[in-house]
Parts: sequence; structure tokens; C-alpha cells
Amino acid sequence: MIDPGRISTRQEFATELSLRKDRAGLTVRDIAAKIGVPASTLRGYFGGSHLPPVKMSDLLPRILAVCGVDDAAEVWGQTANYAMGVECVAGRVSRTRSG
Repeated sequence: MIDPGRISTRQEFATELSLRKDRAGLTVRDIAAKIGVPASTLRGYFGGSHLPPVKMSDLLPRILAVCGVDDAAEVWGQTANYAMGVECVAGRVSRTRSG
């Protein structure tokens, strides 16, 4: 089970996302082909260099659905906060600077 409470940095997000990809037996290219997004873009998400943009709110659920995560919107919903410069730490929400 995914624990969004463990995700407090981009790297932790990437680690959790990569774990889902690996458990599904997929490559970044496989996912890119299935959802119609360039593999180079997805590599950034899986590598932790950037996050899916808020304006493309359906992108993360699509990635997760391909990886077999059924409760994508509910369990991973908090991660969109990082793209808006909000960090969720131990149940608290605090504003951070994007960097």
C-alpha cells in the first residue's frame, strides 16, 4: 500500500512512483507509449527532477493507472501539492519556496 505520508520531497515521490512502475513490470517507454507522453518527460518524474504540472491534473492518475494503482486519485492526491510549492510534512501543510 502506498503511504503518501512518506512522500515529503521530489526524490521520495520519484522513488514511490518508480516502485509502482517496477512492480508493474513496465519501463518508462512502456508507460509513455500507453499514455501518449514523451518518455523524456516521464523520466523527469521518475527521476525526481520535476513533477507532473498542476495544469495537467489528469496526468498523474493516468500514469498510476497504467502501473496498476487503482486508487490513484485518493491515495496520490496529496502529491499534487508539491507542484504548487506546498510541502506536506507529518500531517501539517506548510508553504515552501519552489526551487
